[in-house]
Amino acid sequence: MTMERLNKRSGEPGETLPLVSVIVPLYNCAAYLHQALDSVFNQGYPSLEVIAVDDCSSDETVEIIKSYGDAVTLIQQDKNGGAGAARNRAMTVARGEYIAFLDGDDVWLPGKLNRQISFLETHPDFDVVFGEFYKWLPDEHGVFNQPSDLYINESMELDERFSGGIYPEMLIDSYVWIVTAVMRRSVIDKIGLFREDLRKGEDYEFWLRASRACSMAKLPGQAALYRQHPSSTTAKICDANYEYMVVKEAVEKWGYHGPDGRSANIGRVRHRLAGLCFGHGYLHFFGGKPSVAAQAFYNSLTWRLFQPKAFVYLLASLTREMFSPKSKWFVKSERR
Repeated sequence: MTMERLNKRSGEPGETLPLVSVIVPLYNCAAYLHQALDSVFNQGYPSLEVIAVDDCSSDETVEIIKSYGDAVTLIQQDKNGGAGAARNRAMTVARGEYIAFLDGDDVWLPGKLNRQISFLETHPDFDVVFGEFYKWLPDEHGVFNQPSDLYINESMELDERFSGGIYPEMLIDSYVWIVTAVMRRSVIDKIGLFREDLRKGEDYEFWLRASRACSMAKLPGQAALYRQHPSSTTAKICDANYEYMVVKEAVEKWGYHGPDGRSANIGRVRHRLAGLCFGHGYLHFFGGKPSVAAQAFYNSLTWRLFQPKAFVYLLASLTREMFSPKSKWFVKSERR
């Protein structure tokens, strides 16, 4: 089925397009929500159900969703559980043959959905299709201007480097960005839902599991705008190093080889794990949490020993922690 055929199919007697469930987890994204939802409806794909799950927002998010009437199904969480829990809630009620994802502050680019559904309809051996994203940054006034350097490609030709069983590649980086992905409903039967104990990185962990059980396809070109702003979940610094945890647990559970026998470059994976720890330690060292930083620098050295900077920062973190008024060592010393 070509894209032209897919676009015409809904108007032919006896033929209907496959239903796509679009899942949108929401938390305090009123400022960007209209643009996000409009980018879904502007796809021109007529067989949609949009399921928005509000995760206890305190702004106008719910009111905006209600303004769309029956076009958007609203589910309200009783307590804030994170994006993974919100997506799971929607996935349990979704009726679509295909499931697509969008966060409430991001934007789909024109033609994204038609092209991806057309690909899956004509390539039954693939379970997931995804593309590139555009990192959307505000200007000096905090305004998100329309990008002038987008790369939109309507080709159906696969990027062979990141298609098929891509577990080894996924250990090196999170190549599947959730806002760009569409999957068959059957993926849920194969790997289950999102992990709700991960407040960040739950999508990476989901696609890592999928990369072992499913055949994945990357199409060329950018499929979505990924908005980066100070209040976004990915911008928040957590004590837990979630991305490191996801990759480390995958290596411990499955090793470096995919089900097809291909192996990731072990040196590159270890280098990445060391880098994730170093970056986490660096943020917390300058963020005023030396104990968290020290643990992160220590973990970095366990994966890649020869790192003079990591040694220096580890010693500096331990020194800061030792002489911090909040440290247990300092309190005990004062009591003597």
